[in-house]
Amino acid sequence: MSTTTSLWALIDKIGTAQPVKKEQFDSLLAATLTETSKNEYFTFWSGTSALQLEGKAKITKIELGIANKEPANAMMTLSIGDGCVSKRDVTAYFPMMKIHGAPTGRSLDEETTYVAEEKWGEVTLGFAERNSDCLSSVGFEFKKK
Repeated sequence: MSTTTSLWALIDKIGTAQPVKKEQFDSLLAATLTETSKNEYFTFWSGTSALQLEGKAKITKIELGIANKEPANAMMTLSIGDGCVSKRDVTAYFPMMKIHGAPTGRSLDEETTYVAEEKWGEVTLGFAERNSDCLSSVGFEFKKK
C-alpha cells in the first residue's frame, strides 16, 4: 500500500531530519534502503519508495550517503518519475533558486540543475534534457551539525 504526500512537505521533512540517520529515511520515505558500498569516509545506501507524490509523479529511486565520522556530513538524491512536477511549480516553491549546472550534450539524461539555499543546507533540483519541463531529481546536501 502506498501513501501520498506533497513533494514540498517531503522536502521540508527531509531537510529538517537532522542529525541524519539512515533509519529515519527508511521511515520518512516508506523505504528499505540497502547498503550498496562503503569506504573510509562514507557509507552509501540505495532503494525505492512506496510514497506516491501528489499528482502522478513518484519517487523512483533513493540514494543516500552518510559520513562515517561525526559530525556526520550527508547527501541524498531522490529520482522523480512516472509523472511530472513542472518547472513552473518548482520555481513557485523555490523562487530564489539559482542555476548550478548545465548539460554537456552527451546524453538526454543529463540535467540542468538549480540550487536553493535552506536553513538546513542546500536542495538541488534537476531537470533532464529528455523532458526539460519536468523535475527529474531532488538532491539534498545537509550542513554539519
